[in-house]
Amino acid sequence: MIRRVFWLAAGVTIGVVAVRKVSQAKSTLGPEGMNRAVGQISDSIADFADALRSAMTEREDALRAALGVQAPTATATGAPGPPPPPPRRPRRGPLPRRWTPPPSRRCPSAAVRRPGTRPRTPDAPRRPPARLPRRRIPP
Repeated sequence: MIRRVFWLAAGVTIGVVAVRKVSQAKSTLGPEGMNRAVGQISDSIADFADALRSAMTEREDALRAALGVQAPTATATGAPGPPPPPPRRPRRGPLPRRWTPPPSRRCPSAAVRRPGTRPRTPDAPRRPPARLPRRRIPP
């Protein structure tokens, strides 16, 4: 009796773990999970680029100070300086779903034609379907 209860409990536990893993994989691989992953990747790339720019600016300032060279300014050369960088977009949640028109409005003839065929004109003669030659089976 104890053995049966043990195996029943083991089966229930394995079932619960399997259902949780499947639901987790489904949410990760679904459209919302992909949007979340792409958003996180783009945010991490933007953060890396910002850190790289700031480190590069610090290093340039240190090199200029060590060499005694002044940074070019708009007043020194007379030309306007580079434009300021655009403001960073705020972090946002998952991207909205893309709207697609129903199949009848996309391309009405696409639903009728098979891929790789040309559209027929109404007055074009219709060819009969090609028939395969009959093969005679020897007795």
